[in-house]
Amino acid sequence: MLEDNEIIDLLFARKGEGLEALEEKYKRRCLAISQNILNSPRDAEECVSDAYFQVWSTIPPTRPDSLSCYLYTLVRRCSCLRYHQNKAQKRNSLYDVALEELEDCLPCDKGVEDALEARALSSALNDFLATLKKEDRAFFIRRYWCAQSVLQIGQAYGKKPHFVSVRLDRTRKKLKKYLIERGFTV
Repeated sequence: MLEDNEIIDLLFARKGEGLEALEEKYKRRCLAISQNILNSPRDAEECVSDAYFQVWSTIPPTRPDSLSCYLYTLVRRCSCLRYHQNKAQKRNSLYDVALEELEDCLPCDKGVEDALEARALSSALNDFLATLKKEDRAFFIRRYWCAQSVLQIGQAYGKKPHFVSVRLDRTRKKLKKYLIERGFTV
């Protein structure tokens, strides 16, 4: 299996082998991220394909520091867009549950969100995550970034779902307090 820098070099050379290597190395994880958000294998496949196309379209000129993070971000962005399109058509997924869990500890949507506020919130979230224990941070990211179920997270760490659920609840409460202390309205 090729290293990420070798895959990026192939993409820069506009060689199709770069996409093949990308798919071979990351397809399973990309599908899991998309499937967790959409709860639809067909939609997940389409979103992952769209993300591969975006990689092909943006490398070059972009040379990401972390190919996996770059790809996962594109997959998640495509999946969230599809999720919102599906939701507008009254098709719901389990992603609703994860989003609802965070509603009480994130600032409310004021319509058109100012870019500076979004950047400040993003920075505050990153700072908050840095304060967490490694396991709590992993639980949080798996739940709210990768949209994994509590059961999936528990299985990955050898923990009972209730244990994971309690830890996530405590982390959300800490997040809410952290954001309020920094002047965010939640």
